[in-house]
Amino acid sequence: MDASAHASPQGHALVTAATRIAERIGEVETRSEWFEGAIASADFGVLIVDTAGTIVFANPVAQRYVGARHGDAVAELQLQRVIADVTKHRRNVRTEVELYTPSRRVIGLRGVPLESDKGVPTGAAVFLEDLTARHRIDAIRKDFVANASHELKTPLGAMRILAETLAASDDPRTRQRLADRLFTETTRMSRLVDDILDLSLVEGTTGDAAPVPIDEVVTEAIKQVEILSDETGVPLESTPAGPTVVISGDRRQLVSALSNLLENAIKYTLPYTTVEVRLTADATDAQIVVRDSGRGLDSHELAHAFDPFWRGSDNATGGAGLGLHLVRELVE
Repeated sequence: MDASAHASPQGHALVTAATRIAERIGEVETRSEWFEGAIASADFGVLIVDTAGTIVFANPVAQRYVGARHGDAVAELQLQRVIADVTKHRRNVRTEVELYTPSRRVIGLRGVPLESDKGVPTGAAVFLEDLTARHRIDAIRKDFVANASHELKTPLGAMRILAETLAASDDPRTRQRLADRLFTETTRMSRLVDDILDLSLVEGTTGDAAPVPIDEVVTEAIKQVEILSDETGVPLESTPAGPTVVISGDRRQLVSALSNLLENAIKYTLPYTTVEVRLTADATDAQIVVRDSGRGLDSHELAHAFDPFWRGSDNATGGAGLGLHLVRELVE
């Protein structure tokens, strides 16, 4: 006989209440597991302490700085200071610490006080984040702005002097020579502005991938540098891959990358020698090779070839050093 058949209404109520409590506990435990799983997989450190400053939880990233040795011990010392400050004064704390283990790293620490729903202090949480990449990008941007400002001032200053001299001269030959120089400096500044705008567009978008015939990319890129090719007497030769070779990418960015590569090759190759564009493809990959007859770069120079505003020791083209940097940014 089923014993529950003789249970009192109060007994049924207790069983129901106990069942609901058990279900609620199960839900809380499940949510707690979800929470801990999410925090454990985070790429930043999370550390929680009680009111006495004792660590009660630390995810894997934060554990690196608990009982740390060598360079990380410096971060642990700063971590202890943040914990002491937050738990004692009940205020938000934000600081950074530099580590050299062996390369330079910057770790950001942010401490916040914790309290219950009733406003009773329960401890503190400290978040640790690796800010190395952010600091490096900020430094690059500062250098870029400084270099761009300098590069823009140079042709602008020259244009002003040329314009003033041109206005004061009555000699036709002198005026023509100054006008030619003025045109050269204007072209130089225009190219620099175009490169800076292209870089800003690259940083702001990843491009729209779509099927693009590789031969069309090469044809458009060659058209963009035809004037420079004619001026320098450096012809371009290309080997087509065929209309069936189609790649996935942003058409405008692909053309821009290749045209900048071609422009660099034309500027630094030997006069009246050919710049070759060779295309090869198989079932999965396509390759564009640009070959010129320039002297190339020394090993110590090669490491900087794609840096912004970097120019080789024999730079005589008047370029700002953004072309190859733009190529790298577009490719990446």
